[in-house]
Amino acid sequence: MPAHDEVDGTTRVLVRRTYTGLDGLPAVLDERVLETFPAQDPAWEARFTEAMSKARFRCAYLNAEEAP
Repeated sequence: MPAHDEVDGTTRVLVRRTYTGLDGLPAVLDERVLETFPAQDPAWEARFTEAMSKARFRCAYLNAEEAP
């Protein structure tokens, strides 16, 4: 699943592999950072939108590889 967070003033766009735990909540098995950029970047919105698009594409590609 595509995801994002902010760590020490840096936006991170990542891909996470998750599963649904016994409590019904998602649990993260693995995460890979795809792109980082300063949270105060003047072009933040454009960079974020593009990075999330790449993350969604990457997730679709990885999920297709795992499909039977």
